[in-house]
Order: sequence, then C-alpha cells, then structure tokens
Amino acid sequence: MSRRQKGLIVAFFIASLMISLVINLPVKQLFRFASFPAELGIQGLDGTIVKGKLDSVTYQGLSLNDIDYVLQPGCLIKLSVCYKFKSTQNALTLNIATSLISHNISLNQSQIELGPEIINTIPGLLIKPKGRFLLNVDEMTIVDLKLAELSSKIDWMDAGIQGEDQILGNYTAQISREVDRINIELKDKDSLLAANGKILVKLDGQFDLDIKFVSQPTLDKSVASALEMTAKKTGLNRFAIKKTGRVPANIMKILQQIKPEA
Repeated sequence: MSRRQKGLIVAFFIASLMISLVINLPVKQLFRFASFPAELGIQGLDGTIVKGKLDSVTYQGLSLNDIDYVLQPGCLIKLSVCYKFKSTQNALTLNIATSLISHNISLNQSQIELGPEIINTIPGLLIKPKGRFLLNVDEMTIVDLKLAELSSKIDWMDAGIQGEDQILGNYTAQISREVDRINIELKDKDSLLAANGKILVKLDGQFDLDIKFVSQPTLDKSVASALEMTAKKTGLNRFAIKKTGRVPANIMKILQQIKPEA
C-alpha cells in the first residue's frame, strides 16, 4: 500500500469520526449558541442535531406538545439547515430552514392546529368562538428575528359560538404581508352564516375592519340575536361590521416583531 493510499484511509477515518461526533452531538449543546425571542418557551428538549423530541413549545399563548424533529440533509446542498417538526397531538407539520450564509429563517408548506383560546384572548369580544383553527403557511421568512415575508391562511373548521349547539360551517382567512400592513381576506364555505370581507392591520397598530354577513333561514334565533349585538343590520338577513381602531396589546407585540420594509 502506497503512502498516498494510507493517507487517504487516514483522512477518510478522521472525516468519518468527525461526522459521527457531529451527528451524535446533543442538541442542547447547540442551543447555547442560539438566540430566540424571550416569549418562546421550550421544555423537554432531548436528542441530537439529527433527530429528537420536545415535550412542549409555547409562544404568545400558543402551546404545542409532543413534537418530534428530524434533520433534512438534502438542504445542506443549498447551504441551509432544514428540519421537519411533527406532532399528531396538534396536527403539526413544520418545515423550517435556516440559511448558513444569511442566517434567515424560512417556513414553507407547514400546518399548525390552533385552539379557539387564541382568539378568545382578544379583549372586548362579546361572542366567543368554538371549533378547530388550522394555520397553513405557504411561505414565511424571518430576518433578524423579525417577520419579513408572509403568505398563509387560517381555516376555521366546524365553526360555532360557545354556548350554542349549532355548527355554522367553515371559513377561510387568507393572510398576506404587504408594505406596511397585514392583509386578511375572509370568506365562508357554504356556511349558514355567509361572511365576506377584509381586515387591514397596519404595523403601527391601526386596523380597518369591513365584513358583511348573510344569514340563512335555518340559522338559530339565538345565534342571530348574538350577531345583532355585534353587527349592524343592513337588510333582510343581512348584517355588516365596519370599524376602525387600535389592536389589543397582545397583537401589538406581534406587530412589533415584523420587519419594516426597506
């Protein structure tokens, strides 16, 4: 065996040893060098940088539990580190990538199930919703720990009002980031209470809400009465909410984490 061949074997052995050490490195060691928002709580992290689990993740009132993660090695070709997070308990699927060059964080083709408590934390609500909320993220980019790009939607499934048995149907809110605002477009899916409109939330905290409703004859009287408490009647079975104001403090904290346009 030549000296060159011996050198190649030694180099291969050292490289294999280094790779083995890296992929088996406890992920907690890496967390010492990472920066996260103060509101982000992570409990029960266990595993290596390749795969592992988290007992729970909390942020701004949102709680996710029993999460598994696994490294997606194909992203290394693009000089990015990518992970997939999954949880059957919360119908969670997250595809997260971090660029090794810019350190930007991106999220794509991801889904998170949210509870109605997310909306119930908004003060001043006379009607408390119930049902399942599915947040679907097509694209999201975070630069310097601030939201820079967003294209997503929220599906409100089996929508209803707490204290009422009737199911209204399903609704969709399309959410996108614009120059100085978040644009939310609301539509229903053949529901007993049709809803269409827009909500514009500026980054300075001002919002403009304009939503129109059309109720079906089979809508429970108690639900219709609750609607009349919060909306203006504009015709037979027709209602509207048009309002301008300032967002609550908990939403303002989220807006402050959005990166202004250059």
